[in-house]
Amino acid sequence: MNRNPPFWLTALIILISLPLILPFLYVIVRAIEVGWDRSIALLWRPHMWELLRNTLLLMVCVTFSAIILGTVCAFLLERYRFWGKPFFQVAMTLPLCIPAFVSCFTWISLTFRVEGFWGTIGIMTLSYFPLAYLPVAATLKRLDRSLEEVSLSLGKSRRNTFWYAIFPQLKPAIGSSVLLIALHMLVEFGAVSILNYQTFTTAIFQEYEMAFNNNTAALLSAVLMAICALIVFGEIFFRGQQTLYNSGKGVSRPYPVKNLTVGKQGLVVIFFLTIFILSIGVPLTMLIYWMIVGTSLESAVDFSALPKNCQGKLIEPNVDEKIQAYASSLDKSQKNEDDSLGVMFAQKIIIQCE
Repeated sequence: MNRNPPFWLTALIILISLPLILPFLYVIVRAIEVGWDRSIALLWRPHMWELLRNTLLLMVCVTFSAIILGTVCAFLLERYRFWGKPFFQVAMTLPLCIPAFVSCFTWISLTFRVEGFWGTIGIMTLSYFPLAYLPVAATLKRLDRSLEEVSLSLGKSRRNTFWYAIFPQLKPAIGSSVLLIALHMLVEFGAVSILNYQTFTTAIFQEYEMAFNNNTAALLSAVLMAICALIVFGEIFFRGQQTLYNSGKGVSRPYPVKNLTVGKQGLVVIFFLTIFILSIGVPLTMLIYWMIVGTSLESAVDFSALPKNCQGKLIEPNVDEKIQAYASSLDKSQKNEDDSLGVMFAQKIIIQCE
């Protein structure tokens, strides 16, 4: 039996793939135009090593934190019974509905203290941990508990049982999650730029948009593409070396769901409520707040005292988002001391009378 795909299917796949290859070819051609000597000089600058360190450090820390948080959530929701479990099973997937840069904007409009390395790690972890929770939870539902029972019957501790009987079965799910989160972190631009954390993507934008240097931007893009390729091939190598385990619809005895004591249930509920508030509650609250503020400018001026034959209209001041965020971060005394804010936020109105 011929298992080779038909010619028309191969041609169709190649035709669809060509537009996807064009951006890579463009980056490679423009990077080559920089020249070998110029490329070496650019790549060996101290700033380049700082960008590489920032990018890789962010990728490793966010990926590790998201994997740990997602795996813990999956184990608690799949192995134990507690108050509000059906709600939290849905709530832990909701951060994927809010883009990471939107979450960053809402957090930084709340406080500027989230800027920098630690704030970026925290917000990115809350935005991307569902990419680890969903695959691990799906795998836990299909695991056969016979391996765990055999390990425990041989006198192994629960810690050794987890690392040698359960964890190897979770490797495919964790490996795919690591790949997804790591690649997202490498190519993330909006979130890191809002949080003022310099990475390769922000440097590429600065070179292309501000310095008008397409060749240097293409060279930086080529370096970023090489890092992404290394991660992809590393995940393929990891998947090729692993052992396959029985997990699927043929599992005859799924894991029993255990009941927690009242005290432990309270701790688990507090844990999930904290995650829900930080990842969903704060962004949604700030978005609603800015929607109300942004659509109620007319309430800033009272036109009720005008005669009936006159109408007033408020002209929105031309103030960018950074100035608005800066003004909202100041307390009352600071706002009184900064006289420039009154000029920037002065309201302009038009009154028309018949």
